[in-house]
Amino acid sequence: MSDPRTGTRFLPSVSARTLLARGLAFVLLALLAGCLSAPLDPLNRGPFFTPVNFRGSKSWPSDVRRVAVLPLDAHGAALPEDFVSSLDPVWLAALQDTQRAEFVPVSRYQLSRLFSGTRSLDSTGLLPEHFLQRVAGATGADAVLFCDVTGSNPYAPMSIGLRTKLVHLRSGSLIWACDERFDAREPAVANSARRFARDSGSARGDAVTAILQSPTAFAAYASSSVAATFPNR
Repeated sequence: MSDPRTGTRFLPSVSARTLLARGLAFVLLALLAGCLSAPLDPLNRGPFFTPVNFRGSKSWPSDVRRVAVLPLDAHGAALPEDFVSSLDPVWLAALQDTQRAEFVPVSRYQLSRLFSGTRSLDSTGLLPEHFLQRVAGATGADAVLFCDVTGSNPYAPMSIGLRTKLVHLRSGSLIWACDERFDAREPAVANSARRFARDSGSARGDAVTAILQSPTAFAAYASSSVAATFPNR
């Protein structure tokens, strides 16, 4: 465009709105390029671990409203009782989060009073005489839950094995069982533990990192994963 009087040429003016739109478009393109080039965190893309070694009823029995939860047992793994007992409340919390029933803990002291000094019971061992009847009478429960710690490494890379059985106290029938090992050396397990920490805030500080360094937090992840395989209610 030119001035007809002087013949001087000049560029058309560009509005402030047009300049702003061009600037925003440039910023968006730069952000998009950065997102595409940055690698995805395995915490979001996986792989993830899902327990598969479980069996039992397809649905939660309607007559099981209260479950007696026995103390964790680790005789087979030769773990110290003080370490194993520190995980009792962790296991109980995972069970209660499922809201399948009322979960009533049986303390080691209570168990020893019922069965002559026995402080925990292996789910695969012989049970004391009249075990089911005595547990039902002492707790008013409809079912009893065993859990064995089959192994544990409390140092990074962490691992823990859990073997569980849920038994109907009146019929003696098996309702559900699960046997899984969680090893943080496996990327799928480590990713799942970190995702659990992110979603639940189960560890202090940087929970996503701390869960792979905290035996209690890692046990909480494993317990929650096992409890998630309960029959649907």
